[in-house]
Amino acid sequence: MKAFRKQLVGLPGIGPQKAQWIIESGVRSRKKLMSMSKNQLASLKGVGPELAGSIYVRLHGKAAEKPRKTGTVPAPAPADPPVAPAAAGIALRDRIAVEIKGVISIFREIVETLIILAGDRCLGAGSAHA
Repeated sequence: MKAFRKQLVGLPGIGPQKAQWIIESGVRSRKKLMSMSKNQLASLKGVGPELAGSIYVRLHGKAAEKPRKTGTVPAPAPADPPVAPAAAGIALRDRIAVEIKGVISIFREIVETLIILAGDRCLGAGSAHA
């Protein structure tokens, strides 16, 4: 179980707490994790659609294929070998990239709010002089 928890923490966007939540939800092996769809991953506590997509791509090495019209889903890719130290560095880089995207998103919202407030002040000041 400890080895699986360590593998989970090595995935992008998953820290110790999310790893614990995933294990508590019944996912206790890499095989079980690999068998899950992006929607199933997204339904786990602490994992949303964006993180589920990142995890799926990391596990399967490609974006999720759409189910065929017949309703069949492609078989999951074979299990990856244990993560080498170089690959662990990639996982860290992926986690940092996810965090940076979140910070950029928050910063963008702040800037947009400031622009709106500055525009309101300019309009208010202009009408006072009229």
